[in-house]
Amino acid sequence: MKSSSISDQYNNALFRLTQELALMGSLDCDTTIHSMAETMQINIAQMRADISILMKNRSFRFALEGGDTDLLLIDRLREIDEAAAKPEEARKLSCLASKIREGLFDHTLLQLDIEYFDNCLNSQTFFMMLTPYENSYLKKHFKGLFFSEPEESFLMKDLITPVSEKIASLKEEIEIAILNNRMVSFQYKSKEDQRYGSSEEHAPQLLCHNTSQNTFYLIDQKGLAYRLDRIRNFKTLKNVAPSLSSDDEQRFQMLWGIGGFEEEPVHVKIQLPSQHLTGNLLQKITLDTNRRTATRKIYEKDGDYYYEDDIIGIESFTSWVRGYGASMIVLEPVSLARTLYDSAKRRLRHYELGTFER
Repeated sequence: MKSSSISDQYNNALFRLTQELALMGSLDCDTTIHSMAETMQINIAQMRADISILMKNRSFRFALEGGDTDLLLIDRLREIDEAAAKPEEARKLSCLASKIREGLFDHTLLQLDIEYFDNCLNSQTFFMMLTPYENSYLKKHFKGLFFSEPEESFLMKDLITPVSEKIASLKEEIEIAILNNRMVSFQYKSKEDQRYGSSEEHAPQLLCHNTSQNTFYLIDQKGLAYRLDRIRNFKTLKNVAPSLSSDDEQRFQMLWGIGGFEEEPVHVKIQLPSQHLTGNLLQKITLDTNRRTATRKIYEKDGDYYYEDDIIGIESFTSWVRGYGASMIVLEPVSLARTLYDSAKRRLRHYELGTFER
């Protein structure tokens, strides 16, 4: 019973992360991923996932003192102000997180410099652990605050309008379920059938925000999307979600938006002409694709920037490209370039004739 009661209190993800920080800041023991999992009596895979998530935070990386030469990568990352703004370094950070999840650093000494955190409290940079709802609220009302990179299980987007308390609460429940790798159950009302179906179990994989409609979707491990405002009687279950196959894990890395999970991947190449490129535009594109560090490439060549990626969900990607107008030129695939060209010509003709498309 004691073991169960100890592990149960760590079902709250934020409480668990706080305890892990406290252990790594302690000078009384040599803390490793393996030893923390034993001390807190939680699954080693969960501990690896927690550390890989913490690794995304700039303040955490700066305060981490690695006791292993393999962690020299962290020393290089300490010199980076914002990994998300430097695609190559963001890719290195993503690779490091993968190695942590694979267990390659289970016995590496992880010691936090607590004095560094104290100094952070007296500067403009400090460490905060926030739920997605808290992050959205602070980002909206206190734009000058420092924010860490979003967790990979949540596609953080700028809110168009505030979401309801019901949706915000459901988002947080789903995020915690994803972080804890738990199954969930709920009833769903589809667009075709306005009646709620019976309660079914799902393995949540991602939360996705459709910015054009300001709607949120839960995407399960089968690649099926469920709108949050059509979900009721949501419950987080105790049973652990099944592990993804390596093929499905790769497909989720390539998935863009909702739908199209069974599609074949499409390689895309986008030119960002220098005459349209600003620092804010490049930053927005980088943030829009922040979850895709394992598949994307953003690089400079002859004064222009280029974006390359492998996409599953080309229809959703097309909508995203269309939103950037002349700031993006599609080089590959030719079929996508033709689609956007024909669409632009059609819209221009309607504009000239005054017969606007609805």
